[in-house]
Amino acid sequence: MTQARRPSPLQRRVLIVLGALDAKRPGPVATRDIERVLEQGGDAPVYGPNLRASCRRMEAA
Repeated sequence: MTQARRPSPLQRRVLIVLGALDAKRPGPVATRDIERVLEQGGDAPVYGPNLRASCRRMEAA
């Protein structure tokens, strides 16, 4: 039996942002928009390449 991996802290934050943005305006969200919202949150710096790679891993899962 294969165990599913838990989402990383960045992936959890992305999922929260996606949920909030989807509630306002359903549909696809640009990675730049996610990056902008995460930067405004100010918890930790977000690097574009890490964010895009994290989003790709979540899409593949």
